[in-house]
Amino acid sequence: MKIKIILVLLLLNASSIFAQENLFENLNGDFELGNVNFWRFVEVGTDPTLSTATVSSDAYEGNWAAEFTWAVAPQIADLVFDLSPSILPNTQYTYKVAAKSTTGPCRLRIHATFYDANNNILADVADFTWVLTDTYAEHTYVLPVSPANSSWINIGFRVFDENGSRWPAEDMTTLIDAVQLIGPSTDLSPTVMTTTLPTEDVVIASIDVTEAPYNAKNDGSEDATDAFQAALDRAAAASGAVVFVPAGTYRFDGNLVIPQTVTLRGEWENPENGNGVNGTILMPYANKGNEEGDPFIIVNIGSGIKDLSIWYPEQTAPSPSAYPWTVHCHENAANGVDNTSVVNVTLVNSYKGIKIGPEPNELHYIRNVYGTPLNQGIWLSQTTDIGRIMNVHFEPKYWSESGLAAAPSEANILAWLQNNPTIGLVMGRSDWEYIYDVSLTGYQTGVQIIKYTDQGPNGVMYGVQIEKSKIGIDFQNTNPYGLGNYKFYDTYGRV
Repeated sequence: MKIKIILVLLLLNASSIFAQENLFENLNGDFELGNVNFWRFVEVGTDPTLSTATVSSDAYEGNWAAEFTWAVAPQIADLVFDLSPSILPNTQYTYKVAAKSTTGPCRLRIHATFYDANNNILADVADFTWVLTDTYAEHTYVLPVSPANSSWINIGFRVFDENGSRWPAEDMTTLIDAVQLIGPSTDLSPTVMTTTLPTEDVVIASIDVTEAPYNAKNDGSEDATDAFQAALDRAAAASGAVVFVPAGTYRFDGNLVIPQTVTLRGEWENPENGNGVNGTILMPYANKGNEEGDPFIIVNIGSGIKDLSIWYPEQTAPSPSAYPWTVHCHENAANGVDNTSVVNVTLVNSYKGIKIGPEPNELHYIRNVYGTPLNQGIWLSQTTDIGRIMNVHFEPKYWSESGLAAAPSEANILAWLQNNPTIGLVMGRSDWEYIYDVSLTGYQTGVQIIKYTDQGPNGVMYGVQIEKSKIGIDFQNTNPYGLGNYKFYDTYGRV
């Protein structure tokens, strides 16, 4: 089992501020489950069935120990018994194990590898080898401080004969027990948060980004990138949590990555209420003029953003500056990720709004998104299972009536949208897409349906309204499709 987490701590080493615990406590490190569950036993070779891993009552403590028989087989390239717990970055851990051999002296070697949340290797720890005899002995190894951005660690055992050969002259049997990884606790306590705006549910979160040790400023006076990322990564270290962002304005000179199973949630008011943009307002400053730069927010598997408004203070109209995508679901996820969500979000004046794919992806959920994207609203492709886009509304008024500084007139925004190659929604491959209650106003092309790499989309589009566009729907390539309840106003050209 791999539990993947990230945490970047500011100022203090994590081991100095979190309680110490045995990270293998609930991962069967003592084998008292009477099996080797949670552990992985790998024999790499042409016949990966020769060696065995089981349990024995010949235990160092308690009732059970793990017993491995390492087979004589020159074709076997490696024999590994390992476990992969979550860890914190910039933190020192101590590894303990009790072991012995029942088939004569041998060498037990540990190998530790630090990984980030995307499974990239950050560092290989120098191997440490113990000589085993027929009597249990407890061994301790203090690991180097984990690298920044560490998410999890893989710690594996390898067995060699007494001469250091990986291919012994006879089968070897090794007993291992009381395996521990001592380090700081990653637990968090969810709390009901106090909000200044009405919510559709009770807001429960484990971290308030404005509180210690993160201390993000909610008046826009300081760059909040590091504080937000540290809070997000700390939530991931607890195997997932909600990070709450109280109402206010937050400046960002960098980008954010929402780790797996983490939600960034603020306070939000639907702009249709007529009160402008209120609540939690994120203000990106990075990558002005760099359309190919990193997205402002990258959303990973099982993660999302909710109840936020995103406003680019340096954006202008009718001659806007290019920026990268505001939200990218699945950025650089080579193996694909699923279940990303963007809910109750106002994209006040994004240049490019939400991108889904082109990495393989499934089950995105986009709901209650409003705003004035100035180049493209939503782009999606390579969705191999059902995605949902519901209650999405893009038109000039959401910026012009935002009440935010230097908001341009609706006429200036409309002039830009209509006279430049803007698109409200681009659909590439989707193996089934539900699109409901979507309105797009002023874009040169309302909806464009394309073939991306292998094929186009299929699905259901219902309740779509396109206004003031030159092209309502540009069908370039589709799987079998249908239209239902479309409305076109002040739209000319081809459909």
